[in-house]
Amino acid sequence: MRPKPATQRGRRREVAGGYGPLTPPEPCSTVCAVNLVQHHVGGAAATAKPERSGDVFDPATGQVARQVAFATEAEVDSTVAAAREAFPAWRDTPVTRRQRILFAYRELVERHRDDLAKLVVSEHGKTLDDARGEVSRGLEVIEFACAIPHLLKGTYSENVSTSVDT
Repeated sequence: MRPKPATQRGRRREVAGGYGPLTPPEPCSTVCAVNLVQHHVGGAAATAKPERSGDVFDPATGQVARQVAFATEAEVDSTVAAAREAFPAWRDTPVTRRQRILFAYRELVERHRDDLAKLVVSEHGKTLDDARGEVSRGLEVIEFACAIPHLLKGTYSENVSTSVDT
């Protein structure tokens, strides 16, 4: 009996007597044209070509689905600096305004739940029903975060509205 050839890149190939070593995937640049997942910092996508990137495989097919940009140390440092710069404004935003932002985020997730479930399928190999369940659990977490103002109630609440403490 002849051994079966490897049918999926990056997967163990069947050989006589068991499974052989992993077959290395081909670099994406020689296989297919795919989307590059870039970094987003300060509300904008990076436009520079990354120094390094890695393949993202569809676990159901073993095919390269896209590439993801790898950040350099300098890019990580500038991202952390941007987050530090943005934090004071977020911290000073009244809790009711932050709650509205989270509700808007929840509505976006709800509106795009099927698209998000398809992404989970393509990136994690889950069934569509399992992926829909993951998105629903994510929505539950967002809804819990939307209720944080209620959970923060106590004898004293800071910044419940612009310059208002109770």
